[in-house]
Amino acid sequence: GNMMTLTATMTFLLCLGTEFFLDPVVKLCGATPDILGLSKTYLRIVLWGMALQFGTIVQNETIRALGRPRRAMESVVIGTMSNMALDWLFIAAFNWGVAGAAVATVIGQGLSLAWVSIDLWGKRAPMNLEPSCWRIRWAMVRQIAAVGFSPFIGTLFFGVVFVETGYRN
Repeated sequence: GNMMTLTATMTFLLCLGTEFFLDPVVKLCGATPDILGLSKTYLRIVLWGMALQFGTIVQNETIRALGRPRRAMESVVIGTMSNMALDWLFIAAFNWGVAGAAVATVIGQGLSLAWVSIDLWGKRAPMNLEPSCWRIRWAMVRQIAAVGFSPFIGTLFFGVVFVETGYRN
């Protein structure tokens, strides 16, 4: 429960912050004036689908920890394959352009989340996630932060280097 509550809270704050600073974020990622509008369109749509992606990631890690890595992999494959099929449909058939690609991405993320959620929250779920589990337990949050801080810093620096390298080119 803590994992989902923290993920939902952090995703909302990240989406809100990115929406507020959308122009600088898109420019920082290397968007030129020619594609600035398209980049903002894509990011604005995908941004609010991030909750689906983050929910999938958290639940996939939980399912892996419970000894079901195949189920977690299936959710990734379902999301990827549906995104590819919907990309063709929305871009080529419906002529939606960049917005179609973004919508396809969000739908693919939603299908991944649905697949993994059925396994984690269904009748044969390996753990019981009652509403009381969603309450934040600060002692557990401190443990999660202690374990996750090092990977967070590594990912943060990778992102900074990635953006900086892309920005220079």
